[in-house]
Amino acid sequence: EQQVKEALATVRKVRDREIMSQRFGLDGSGSRTLQEIGDDFGVSKARIQQIEARLIGKISRALEKERNEDRVGTPA
Repeated sequence: EQQVKEALATVRKVRDREIMSQRFGLDGSGSRTLQEIGDDFGVSKARIQQIEARLIGKISRALEKERNEDRVGTPA
C-alpha cells in the first residue's frame, strides 16, 4: 500500500489524486463508489471511471519502473 501511495503522490493533478484516494480508501475513510465521487466532483461516474483507468495504468507503470530499477545490479 505504501508503494501505491508513493506512486500516487507523483500524479500532478490534485483532483486525480483525490479521486483515487477516495475510490480505494487510501485516505482512511473507506472506498467510495464511482457515483458518489462523480457527484462530489460534478462529473459522471463514467468520467470518474475513465480517470481511474488512466491513473491505474500510470501508477502500474511507475511501480513496474521502480521494480526494474531495483533489479538493476542485482545478480540473476
